[in-house]
Amino acid sequence: MTTQIREMKNEELDVVLKIWKDENPNVHSFLDDEFLESSINKAEEIIKRSKVFVAENEDKIVGFTALSGNFVEYLFVSSDFQKQGIGKA
Repeated sequence: MTTQIREMKNEELDVVLKIWKDENPNVHSFLDDEFLESSINKAEEIIKRSKVFVAENEDKIVGFTALSGNFVEYLFVSSDFQKQGIGKA
């Protein structure tokens, strides 16, 4: 099972947002669902203006990072693929 890193294609935005939405409660368990739901539009704005790279495993996007210059805006990996080294530098 090999994971490839590549730049996100515009048509993959929905997949990346789904990972953000699915994994955010696991990362930020102190935030309630209402707050997370209200944050999706802001997340979409940040992702759209960032340079985004996706981690792809067997033709499936399993994670992503969004970069603004030297700043990491987001780094999320689907829970089924965590602890496999995908998010390591």
